Amino acid sequence: RTFEVPVNYGSLPTTLTVAKIAPATVRVTFSGQRKAFAFLRLDDIKLALQLWDARKGQHPFFITSTALSYPPGLELEEIEPRKVLLDIKDKPRDANNNH
Repeated sequence: RTFEVPVNYGSLPTTLTVAKIAPATVRVTFSGQRKAFAFLRLDDIKLALQLWDARKGQHPFFITSTALSYPPGLELEEIEPRKVLLDIKDKPRDANNNH
């Protein structure tokens, strides 16, 4: 079965923000026994890119199986697309925080 999974991220340097992820979702295909899918909810499947070494600009990120978390009993078959483009920018400074 194939699921549309949103691309999330974590561990971004505090001075940066992700302005855009393209595409915002990827298709993830799993195989497994029918019972493995019986109680599966979409939020049981998570995709999180680790961006602790991210830099400003537009960067392609390759999605590997380690970026995915999913319940046991499922076998990962395919991730499509394998690459997303991230637009990383400086986090805007809070104008109300100038004391």
